[in-house]
Amino acid sequence: MGNLDYQATDDVVSDFSPLPTGKYLASIVEAELKQTKAGTGSYVQLKFEVMDGAYKGRWVSFINITFTNPNSTAQEIGRKQLNTLLKAINLQGIQDTSELTGHAVVIDVNIKQQEGYSPQNEVKNYFPVDGTPAAPTVPSQAAPEPTAQPTPTSDAQPSWAQ
Repeated sequence: MGNLDYQATDDVVSDFSPLPTGKYLASIVEAELKQTKAGTGSYVQLKFEVMDGAYKGRWVSFINITFTNPNSTAQEIGRKQLNTLLKAINLQGIQDTSELTGHAVVIDVNIKQQEGYSPQNEVKNYFPVDGTPAAPTVPSQAAPEPTAQPTPTSDAQPSWAQ
């Protein structure tokens, strides 16, 4: 057992609902290479923190990008997603997932609903902060869908939100 010597405060996390569909400026706060439960593949697990706007400080967690998979199509899609992320954060390649953390990127988020699970966010695409287009992650996502922007904090929109 451990002695915590801690007094509770009024600061509690009360909103675990997914963020509304839209584009968010975010920072990669965690990146880890993990093995699949079956042990036949691997994936990069990412956690993002929203950096501005009404949802500043909220997390988009457990975004998984397939890295190795016995299904060549799944692996190809995952590698395209990873390539798009790398281009969006201006990296040519990485040796370790820790090289991803700390980078700012615009994430295009939607809400995924699966039977038996609570709604959760998924990242559909990644864009550079400067607003230049990045390569699409998969053919079905060649053109980002117009989505509602998160509640703006002023009339002027940053370049990535236009």
